[in-house]
Amino acid sequence: MRTPRLTMRPATLLAVPILIAGAAVPVTPAGAQIRPTGQAAAFTISGQLTGVAATSAGHAWAVGYTFTRRGNPGKTVIVRWNGTAWRRVPSPSPGTNASLSGVAATSSSNAWAVGYTATSTGSKTLILRWNGSVWKRVPSPVLQSGFVM
Repeated sequence: MRTPRLTMRPATLLAVPILIAGAAVPVTPAGAQIRPTGQAAAFTISGQLTGVAATSAGHAWAVGYTFTRRGNPGKTVIVRWNGTAWRRVPSPSPGTNASLSGVAATSSSNAWAVGYTATSTGSKTLILRWNGSVWKRVPSPVLQSGFVM
């Protein structure tokens, strides 16, 4: 009976270091600091991003919130992709316990973000609009269920 012969090919040898390097990359748990990948961090946020929308490869938005010391939502966070890097932009945040959970964009001058702000008497909807220059809060409906996610 003939013994099978093992031959190693260059592609196999190249794959091993790549697999080992991939296994060494740390996994970031939810709620860890947000840092842009592949570049020096332009900002650091202790919080979470919960929604993203893009109108092109050079224009996108991501929204979320910062954490309070107790791990609850703190203030709203909005970051913008310009095709090269993520940059944090000013975000209207009514007090603490405010969160953005989604964003939609149709152009570089029109985007909407939604979320909520919690108060001692309950929660209120939070709607923001990008007009091409700044994010502004707009009137939003009052929901009778009490809590908005």
